[in-house]
Amino acid sequence: DRQTYAIAPHLPCGTVTPEILRKLADVAQKYHCQAVKVTSAARIVLIGVKEEDVDAIWAELGMDHGSVTGICVRSVKACHGTKYC
Repeated sequence: DRQTYAIAPHLPCGTVTPEILRKLADVAQKYHCQAVKVTSAARIVLIGVKEEDVDAIWAELGMDHGSVTGICVRSVKACHGTKYC
């Protein structure tokens, strides 16, 4: 919509704990995100974040926001091993 942002926390191999999943849902609800999307890159994205809420959301998640620009490798798919497969 060119008016809001999306936040995509790093989730190693798409694996999350129930606590992280609950925190993502709570933050999405508190900040009235338009949607929560599971991507093909095994990420969970909070969509429809207001600009003024971006820093507060990252702080509440307690996660490093990383970088979304520049020369880098993106969307690497990996198996997290026999623990879950």
